[in-house]
Amino acid sequence: MIIQNFDIETFFCDGVKKEFYIPKDRAYSRHRIEKMIAFDSTMLSKDIYGNYISTADNYKDVYITMYDANNQHVIIKEIPSQLLYDRCNIKMDVNAVIDTNLSKIIITDAASFATSLVVGMCYDTQAKGIVNATRQRSYTLNLVTPSKLVNKTLRSIGGYALSDKVINKIEISAVMAGVDVVPDGYLYLRERTGKVCNYMPLSMLHQKRAQLINTDTVYFDNYKIDMDNSFIRFNVAYDSVAVTFFYNE
Repeated sequence: MIIQNFDIETFFCDGVKKEFYIPKDRAYSRHRIEKMIAFDSTMLSKDIYGNYISTADNYKDVYITMYDANNQHVIIKEIPSQLLYDRCNIKMDVNAVIDTNLSKIIITDAASFATSLVVGMCYDTQAKGIVNATRQRSYTLNLVTPSKLVNKTLRSIGGYALSDKVINKIEISAVMAGVDVVPDGYLYLRERTGKVCNYMPLSMLHQKRAQLINTDTVYFDNYKIDMDNSFIRFNVAYDSVAVTFFYNE
């Protein structure tokens, strides 16, 4: 999976509202959505506002419908949101500009909710470059006892060493009490040619993600990262964290 742009969408469930339409004013609303990814509490504990994420049991009552903005044809109709889990490994691509007047999320049992539904939108704004995974080099930024970090810029943790590199892959590992765990938090990347990765959950970049959930490796569309305006944040504290950037020679 090649990520060109990524945005996070949060829908807070108050126990009453049963339908949430896809917002009209987001950057991805005007562009082709390639893929949607749903995140439950096993992948992410809190949304970007600090609200707790819905559990997998809650998500069984959530369905998604998407319409194509160009011809109003349905793309996906009331599919269970669990089929959009990153770990589900089912090919469920959107590949269309969506009609925000018709596309929505439906909750069949709203009374059981008091948490957030979180969905990631992978979208394209230009022709993709070719990700060259051969002859790669890597550079690792080690965060020793980082505690709970909020919006720590990549520059402040040593990212300047990568300012002139074209990044096509990022892996993150976290250790808590001597055990490797799935990192809980977000990565925000501002790219110097205009692409943006807006609050990507760190679970998508877990170093052992592909082998643990048997899913596609995440690549970035040749990112030239603005280290001053890119940051990482964690929802919990870890003993240590390693962020590894891969780039071509």
